[in-house]
Amino acid sequence: MKTDPGHYDFAVIGTASLTVTARFNGLTVASIEGGSVTRNGTYVLALDTLATGDVLTFTPTTTGGTTTLACQRGNEEFSGNYTDLNGAPSGGGGSTAWTDITGKPSTFTPSAHKSSHATGGSDALTPGDIGAAPASHVTDTSNPHNVSKAQVGLGNVTNDAQVKRTEMGVANGVPTLDSTGKVPSGQLPTSSGGGSTAPATTPELIVVSDSIGNGYISAGGGSHVATWPAQLAAIRIWTLSNASIDGSTLATGTGSSNPMATRALTAVLAGYTGHVALMGGINDYGTNLPLGAPGSTDSTTVYGALLVTARGILGRSSTLTLHLITPLRCANEGTLNSAGYTPEMLRQAVRDVAMQVAREFPGQVQLLDAGRDLYDYMAAGSAYMEAAGTHPLAAGYTLMAQHFAMQFSGVNGTVAGYSRVFSTLTAGTLDGQDGWAVSGGTATVSSSGVSVGADYAAVARSTLHTLPSGTTTVALRSAITTATGQGIVLRAFHRLSDDRAICAWTVSGKLDGGILQGSTVSSWIGASGPILPSDAWIEVKRTGGQIEFRVWDAVSGSRPSSATYTHADDGMVGDSFGIGTISSSVRTATAIQTS
Repeated sequence: MKTDPGHYDFAVIGTASLTVTARFNGLTVASIEGGSVTRNGTYVLALDTLATGDVLTFTPTTTGGTTTLACQRGNEEFSGNYTDLNGAPSGGGGSTAWTDITGKPSTFTPSAHKSSHATGGSDALTPGDIGAAPASHVTDTSNPHNVSKAQVGLGNVTNDAQVKRTEMGVANGVPTLDSTGKVPSGQLPTSSGGGSTAPATTPELIVVSDSIGNGYISAGGGSHVATWPAQLAAIRIWTLSNASIDGSTLATGTGSSNPMATRALTAVLAGYTGHVALMGGINDYGTNLPLGAPGSTDSTTVYGALLVTARGILGRSSTLTLHLITPLRCANEGTLNSAGYTPEMLRQAVRDVAMQVAREFPGQVQLLDAGRDLYDYMAAGSAYMEAAGTHPLAAGYTLMAQHFAMQFSGVNGTVAGYSRVFSTLTAGTLDGQDGWAVSGGTATVSSSGVSVGADYAAVARSTLHTLPSGTTTVALRSAITTATGQGIVLRAFHRLSDDRAICAWTVSGKLDGGILQGSTVSSWIGASGPILPSDAWIEVKRTGGQIEFRVWDAVSGSRPSSATYTHADDGMVGDSFGIGTISSSVRTATAIQTS
């Protein structure tokens, strides 16, 4: 007898697994629709054979969808054709006695004919013919039998809201659970990184950059000055590792030089938990390396190198912070290179990659758009940029450090008070030593101390150091001059955001104090201040809502218990302290301390 194959369909909603039992052993896979099916980690394909004990995992194409596995087993069902019967007579006329037919059933199910009993049918029946209630009773919705809710068990049913199947695993619906009891990652909310909790990044900094990170100045045959990474680390009290190399490109490939894409992970080791700053690209533009496209992982292009490098760095630790910095303004703004892109298109690549990895690593990525934010400062021939427009001047590198110190996320390092006799530092510029940053004017270390020339009215920040956390007192020792209109300034509590500072200063040999903000002076003591000894300590202390000023002879005197002058504290919060001068005449400070 000829038979047809038997059919077995397995339809599974969502992601789930099942084990093949003996009943389905030997089934042949016919098709798979709506998703994929794996068996012990290998994809199941058409014509595969199932075996007892196989673990099948169903994964729908769309979250919450249905995956159907269609199978069959051969020679299991009768085809239904008379000619397929083994030994069936071929016919030829004549009649066959009923008793001669063997294997006939004792009863026969009638063919479907209920329509003939319907109203208007050939053999219509009434409700009474079958003992049913009349239609008027069936349509009565007023509970003619007085059935109670207790009789139908409604008291055993909880009155809970039900979730519709169409609302599961879709937008604005409710999530489903996978085979492990967890919400599938595809149904979890995404994040741009902006609102996530910042990781516990440690006060360390690794910089991967080019000559801009290396403090290069091309004038005079080329030299290096205090780098912005060193100055930034000094301001924020971070440990620094500067991996910047002159001429370095982001991308690899022909024409590249010391590419950051291949050396960044050498600089940033697994488990590192500090800050990483990545800034480059202008050498890629200059050597016409290809720009690439968003999402590319081809490291021979700028886009690909940025994405691969950023992902590699962020994969080192879940608590490090990556700062992606756009290139500075350059001499070729608006000019297409032979690879077909402008410096601004290069900056956009950094912005695009920053947004992409911020979604992939929430809370670990910060974009610093220096190319935009410092654009006007870095015009060729300005006070901050060389005339050629290729590298910042020393003042430009300092500006970058100060800007980044304000912008970089994370907490400052801390020191338990600060005390320094300046003659113990290395002779030469104070800039970059022991946490000091010189923003303008001069500050030169010698055996006599540090000689500062930075007129408060022209150089608001002068020479600054990060204010240790919890500082209430700042004192400066200095030689005092009686020359008219000359003196030294102690910026005891300086606020970087607007360069407003609570200060004590000497002028014409007398003590004065108050608020300095640029050339604006608010004097609290005035001409009535005391005459100072030739070598004096000057102190500013915040206590009990008051600002206290003290002075004493550094050679023969001692710190007085009572304040020389007091003034109500205006509540300004400072983040730095430092030294400046009255007029541009150089004054020498020998020591400074905080507590």
